[in-house]
Amino acid sequence: MTKIRLLPSLCAAILLVLLAACSSSNPSLGQDKSLSERIVFFSDRANRGEVYTMNPDGTGAQKISFDLPAGLGIGNLKWSEGAQKWVFTGIAANQSDIYTASYDGKNVVNLTNTPDQYEDEAALSPDGSHVVYASTSTGINTSIFTRKADGSEVKQLSKLPVKESQPDWLDNSARLIINSSKGGSPNIYEADIAKGTLMNLSAGPGLDDDPILAADRSFFVFTSDRAGMSNVFLFDFKSKQIKQLTRDMDYASAGRPSPDGKWVVFRSKKGGVDLYLVKLSDLSIKRLTQTPEITEVSPVWSPDSQQVLFAADNQGVSNLYTVGLDGKLTSLSAPSNNDYGPRWIRVKR
Repeated sequence: MTKIRLLPSLCAAILLVLLAACSSSNPSLGQDKSLSERIVFFSDRANRGEVYTMNPDGTGAQKISFDLPAGLGIGNLKWSEGAQKWVFTGIAANQSDIYTASYDGKNVVNLTNTPDQYEDEAALSPDGSHVVYASTSTGINTSIFTRKADGSEVKQLSKLPVKESQPDWLDNSARLIINSSKGGSPNIYEADIAKGTLMNLSAGPGLDDDPILAADRSFFVFTSDRAGMSNVFLFDFKSKQIKQLTRDMDYASAGRPSPDGKWVVFRSKKGGVDLYLVKLSDLSIKRLTQTPEITEVSPVWSPDSQQVLFAADNQGVSNLYTVGLDGKLTSLSAPSNNDYGPRWIRVKR
């Protein structure tokens, strides 16, 4: 249930992609009363890797039947709140393309349709006008491409023999953040699409990974081992400074900022794998879960920043839970279900 990448081989990507769990980082649309909240997840309830939706309290589960070509599977599914559509990796034998679809799984469009390329990690711009994705023809080096959401105006960010991945939009069409090995070890870069230039934002020792933008795009959090073991860091676009958010937490990872920008939830192996909160105003740490029998993965926030949705692995079976800021835990899955890869989205009624 880790985040999908095209690195380093197609085989590994295909094995992992159906377990992808990435929530959209599109900015919040505020308290728009025309939007209803839904939890969307992958499940093996009927067949492996099907997509379901349900109410935030766990009731009313329904399968989304995507109109897909025969033999095509879905990976790295993301919801664009601004565009009100899905973007995902469609995987067939030895091939993957980038697709969009409406919420109900209809109006499926292949944006890339490139049999000689393997594409993944797509993200729609906040207004839905453009899409960015990673692509490779070799399974070794990857490049970032952008295009309009109608499939036109394809641009390759750079043609260096490096690994570029994890792209997301800083605006609607001109700037990105990406993970790149241009400088040797992976760092997080700001990319100017028109100029084809990269500016290293997280320059430093160690491996930087998993950049996640705040809803207002004023900062991003990322995981790095620059402090000796895996910790969560924050880069502020205004000050251009990096702040270490976790210390002595035993392999902290999966940092996710709350939509209101006040908290970051993260995973830690300290005393067993659990979820923790760091309060950005004073960097105080709060333990959110304490469940030694299960392993928490894929944390995502509710739109009101009051709950965290996550999947928990219990001896090979994954179930979904929510936990409030007060630590109150609620189960959303029957123990026999295998539900995973959750995201908490808002859909126009």
